[in-house]
Amino acid sequence: MIKLGVIGYPVKHTLSPVMHNAALAEMSIPGVYLPFEVDPDSLRDAVKGLSVLDFQGYNVTIPFKVSIMDLIDDITEEASLIGSVNTVIIYPSRKTLGANTDIFGFMETFSNEDKELLKGNKAAVLGAGGASRAIGVALCKMGLKEVALYDVYPEKAEDTCKHLNKISFNDTQFKPDDVKNVNLEGVKLLVNASPVGMHPNDHQYPLDREHIECLDKKSIVFDLIYRPQKTVLLKYAEFNGLKVYNGSEMLVRQGAKSLEMWVNQEVPVDIMRDKVIESLENEI
Repeated sequence: MIKLGVIGYPVKHTLSPVMHNAALAEMSIPGVYLPFEVDPDSLRDAVKGLSVLDFQGYNVTIPFKVSIMDLIDDITEEASLIGSVNTVIIYPSRKTLGANTDIFGFMETFSNEDKELLKGNKAAVLGAGGASRAIGVALCKMGLKEVALYDVYPEKAEDTCKHLNKISFNDTQFKPDDVKNVNLEGVKLLVNASPVGMHPNDHQYPLDREHIECLDKKSIVFDLIYRPQKTVLLKYAEFNGLKVYNGSEMLVRQGAKSLEMWVNQEVPVDIMRDKVIESLENEI
């Protein structure tokens, strides 16, 4: 029996168990995927405990994607490049390998037409945590030329941009700033990589409507939050005629990639997507 899970703080909002357990059942693989809410002070104990309990792997979400890197044995080249881990593989020897599938999930959400539209343009990212590092590398791969990174803690944005500028390719430039100084002039892609607006704080929004009105009509707004399906930010964007994405497809794509690593076979992405959509619709 395969044992999998996700660690974070909080994790009550996660739909990962729904889609992973459905996929395991579809593949006739005996197993279970469980959520574990881990106090930040207990991260080291949780990492050790999952290995001792013979888990085969687990996902990592807010706020552990960066801090967990010091607690696992090896890191894949891409996760090292990104500077964050969202997937851990535990070998029979109990050695651990950290990987990152967020970059795959983010990029696979966009249509080919959107990718062409964004190439050579400017993006703005709200939030400077582990997810924003993966998004930064994805934006390099997608050929964006300038990325403004905003955070309520400017020093955090500076650290993330410093890391991304060191490993940047395709001449992508990352510029840090305080979220109070958001400027969306010329921005073609706005990404919310912060938890602002996540359930149960559905009424919150990281930017005012006036900010969204600065975007031209061909711009795209991507909110990594998937609960609620339409955050206030996305509602503002839709009201202004902009194309929007929430985080549900990214969740599905990154989760499917993680599961592939754990079971070493092709996984039923459509089943995973259907379960996520069904769960979100049942909440309405």
